[in-house]
Amino acid sequence: MNKRGQFFLIAALVIIGIVLGMSTVYVSTRMALKADNSVYDLSEEIDYESNQVIGYGVVKSLPSKTIGDALTNLSKYYSATNPDKDLVIVYGNEDEINGLFYEEESTNLPALSTGGSDVREVNFYRRSVPATGSINSTTGKIQIDFGRGNRYEFDLNPGENFYIVLKKKVQNETIVAVK
Repeated sequence: MNKRGQFFLIAALVIIGIVLGMSTVYVSTRMALKADNSVYDLSEEIDYESNQVIGYGVVKSLPSKTIGDALTNLSKYYSATNPDKDLVIVYGNEDEINGLFYEEESTNLPALSTGGSDVREVNFYRRSVPATGSINSTTGKIQIDFGRGNRYEFDLNPGENFYIVLKKKVQNETIVAVK
């Protein structure tokens, strides 16, 4: 058996393998963030809860102000428990439309140190509820202006209306859920 021929054959296969390995182009992508479905889940939860509140008020023939107060309390709760999300709620009927806007706003306080070597920045937020709204009689749309370029437009339907807009900023992306 010719050992020298086997050696050259194996050497040739190794060299071919190295050349092919170095000439292969590797393509890989990395996703910066996992999909954040919490905004969509939360909008569905708020929609369900608010529909329960409105349904209860309609069945019990409660005044619109009482239903509105309950929706305001509900929106304050969700705003307080989810401080990293902007929350817009528009509700009412053909006679009166109300808008609630809870916005994440940094107060620009300095970073806090716990005495260790690492300094961790902490953001503090406050909530605001300014809104002006109108009903466009020609298009039948609700226009709510919350200032600072935050204007939303919704369809006006017969009966009780309820709309939710949730926004969350994650790094350089903004996730928006509209119900």
